[in-house]
Amino acid sequence: MTADHLSYKRATTVSLIGLSIQALLALVILIYAVLSSDAAAVNGAYAMLLGLPIWVALALVFHQHRLERNEALENEAYASSTAAASTVFEEAGGDSRAQAARLAWMHRWFLPSVSLLVSLSFLAVGLYRFLVTRGQVAEDAAFDAPTHAGWGLSLGVGTAVIGFIFARFVAGMAKQKVWSLLHAGSASAVASALIGASLAFGHFLSASTKNEAVLRYLAPAIAVFMVALGAEMVLNLVLNMYRPRTAGEYQRPAFDSRVLAFIAAPDRLAQSVSEAINYQFGFNVSSTWFYRLLARSVAALVILGALVLWSMSVFTVVKAHERGLLIRNGRLVREVGPGLVIDLPWPFARVERFRSEAVNVLQIGTPPPDADKPIFWTNEHTLREVFMLVQPPAGGNIGSGDLNLVALEVPVHYVVHDLQKYKLLAQDGPSGKEDELRKNYLTALASSLVMRYAATLSVDEILGSGRRG
Repeated sequence: MTADHLSYKRATTVSLIGLSIQALLALVILIYAVLSSDAAAVNGAYAMLLGLPIWVALALVFHQHRLERNEALENEAYASSTAAASTVFEEAGGDSRAQAARLAWMHRWFLPSVSLLVSLSFLAVGLYRFLVTRGQVAEDAAFDAPTHAGWGLSLGVGTAVIGFIFARFVAGMAKQKVWSLLHAGSASAVASALIGASLAFGHFLSASTKNEAVLRYLAPAIAVFMVALGAEMVLNLVLNMYRPRTAGEYQRPAFDSRVLAFIAAPDRLAQSVSEAINYQFGFNVSSTWFYRLLARSVAALVILGALVLWSMSVFTVVKAHERGLLIRNGRLVREVGPGLVIDLPWPFARVERFRSEAVNVLQIGTPPPDADKPIFWTNEHTLREVFMLVQPPAGGNIGSGDLNLVALEVPVHYVVHDLQKYKLLAQDGPSGKEDELRKNYLTALASSLVMRYAATLSVDEILGSGRRG
């Protein structure tokens, strides 16, 4: 048994293991998604299931490579035997290359067919799931948070760890020419890892910040990821038709995502960067001691830099004209500032800052006229008028009823002195409009008071001789 034969047998085994691992992870994620009503997990499970034909195709092709090697060994043994010279066996070798012909057919037709099937599946399912889940990103759309968010976080972390470790293992094998087809398997595994990491990240942020914005966007984002992956496969399929073929060398299948393969094996990207630097400078820069030291330490430096940036989030500066509210794990702790505030890093703690002397305005009743347009009796002053009930004049000259309607414009100016009480007036609004619900509450309260007060006044006290100032 030759080394190539053992190599193809090992690659077939790895492909079947990859198929089993990805199928198991996809089924677990799908069961959780159905039980927890998690749309993002449903999309992620579909994306992982659509990658299973890639492992099946790799296992079949590597098995055919093993059969072709067995056939080649048999032909070599036959050619060196005395039977090859006998006229009785002169026709025996007529169909001795059947396995080689089948292997060539699989590379020329089977793998492109599987690539086309997988790419169209990604495009169709991704587009369908995007149309289904895109409505939940609207600010006023109803969004039901997953009922078992803790399981989503745990399964996401497990899928990310298992998927990335296996992807790195397969990518290491794919560096050998005989196993180069495994690049497609590593890309499929790293896609599962990215889906698991995104689920874990979304549930972690949702639990730590009490904000479901990430989960709202996660489901359509995974659907877009599926569409992009399918589009890349279609592009690879078209390019393979025009890419020159070298005799004895097989092309990479179209379902082998180049982008995901770089994520699974980032050292290949570093090698490409090194070659580009050497070409630009005209000498072998990558061979210098400084570049080698930097290349060995770049991962540690990136991780250290990320940790330093994250640890800086423990510091918050509240300026002299500001006040802040310290919120830890979604709970209001105390009012702080001005000055330096030190607490847990984001997202476990944050400081919401407010201008302490800022004058806020609530417009009660009729909206003010457009300041950029002149005010004439012949044109509309505002888009709509809000009328309030007032008492009739003392002499009864205006109208014959007991009450009259008057359009009032009442701007209410206020300054927030107690931030904790202001924060507890209502829950936070959508991202970028956190104070919207509080202002709506204050507007409704002020409108009620203005209407009650206006009902005690007469028309003369508002428009006539009894008006003050």
